[in-house]
Amino acid sequence: MLKSEIRKDYLSDQQVIITPGRAKRPRDIKEQTIISRMSDCPFCLEKINPKNIVDK
Repeated sequence: MLKSEIRKDYLSDQQVIITPGRAKRPRDIKEQTIISRMSDCPFCLEKINPKNIVDK
């Protein structure tokens, strides 16, 4: 595991913490994973067989 570092940002003259272990963020989730989760929806009408739908 990579260690955190404290570096100086010469543009803003501040100390900055660099943490390589936290490089992945929730926004890095692939769209394919989200689509596969949405395709397993138990409430979607595509999965309901027309014979199982009851007319009122």
